[in-house]
Amino acid sequence: MPEKLPKASLGDGPDVSMPNDESTVKTGGTPHSSPEGAHVTGRILPSGPCGRKPSPAPELELLEGVLDGFWRPWMGVVGIVLVAGILALNLTSYWVPTKDGALYLNLARSLAAGRGYQIDGMQHTLVFPGFPIMLAAVFVTLGENFFVMNLIEALMGIGCVLLSFALFRRWLGDRLALVIAILTGTTETLIRYSARLLTDVPHLFFSLLSLFLIQQMWVQKTGTRRMVTTFLAGCSVMVAYMMRPNGVV
Repeated sequence: MPEKLPKASLGDGPDVSMPNDESTVKTGGTPHSSPEGAHVTGRILPSGPCGRKPSPAPELELLEGVLDGFWRPWMGVVGIVLVAGILALNLTSYWVPTKDGALYLNLARSLAAGRGYQIDGMQHTLVFPGFPIMLAAVFVTLGENFFVMNLIEALMGIGCVLLSFALFRRWLGDRLALVIAILTGTTETLIRYSARLLTDVPHLFFSLLSLFLIQQMWVQKTGTRRMVTTFLAGCSVMVAYMMRPNGVV
């Protein structure tokens, strides 16, 4: 018969007990409080959906260190104004011809004339009707006014910049959120498509609006305000889906 091994007592071996709520764990010389919050470089980070505290990426800490050296509050305002100015300067009073834009305009004209969602007398099923309906509203109220249509696109482009700031400031703070907003507004793609009658910018606008409202809904625990925010978030998701369903999915 093989020898029976002696039973190990609870006192044998290293202490592997987990820290309780009052203890502090040191990792790499940086203190992290358990599980109530992670104290990193003097900042208490916001909790995530599961209650865990995310650690900041090293790149974000490096960028914050650079911004600390020269950042002034007025710089963010100037940056947002410059971005809005760039998008506004791209505004035109005529239609920039594109294949998809011609399709949206023809569908909008059909809707405005009361012929339904069709082209050349045939029912159209290729694109979703969100953007043509928006253009049809301009046709009905102001006629074929391309300046107003382009203005709506440009305002939505500016809205994308503002929403990107509002969305990220809760997670990253004002300075980094402003950097993200300025980078968003100066991208060649946003500038170009903000001057085209296409679905890209409206879809991005309503998608960002949906994410922002969902973020606010998460913060608001109960009450009428949360119900209203939830309803608006659902409406925004629906509009974004009607613009470009592939993006929401």
